[in-house]
Amino acid sequence: MIEENRCLNCKSIIKGRSDKKFCHDQCRSKHNYNQKKLGNFDIIREVNSSLKKNWSILKALNVNGETKVSKRTMIVQGFNFDYCTSAYGTEGKETYFYCYEMGYQVLNDVEILLVENGDLSY
Repeated sequence: MIEENRCLNCKSIIKGRSDKKFCHDQCRSKHNYNQKKLGNFDIIREVNSSLKKNWSILKALNVNGETKVSKRTMIVQGFNFDYCTSAYGTEGKETYFYCYEMGYQVLNDVEILLVENGDLSY
């Protein structure tokens, strides 16, 4: 008895090569989209979106490579202090937080020092 291959998405009989998994490109695309939805990719998209937004805000506010701004200015623009790509502690006990090459140091409750580190290699 010959076994019929069925589309992984719509379960219709597949015509053509014996190793085909989908009847049409639309079924392949829909199946892959649904598989991604099953995984928890939403949290990854949310984190990446927050990192990108933070980077954009730091880049826009840091006009000369080292700039002081108010914490409120950053918050009003939508900066989320919960997300960064790395943190760097100095011997002087100062901590710099980075979103890729754009970083900041919290000076006090009101003031933030923005910095840029072009030496980072990924």
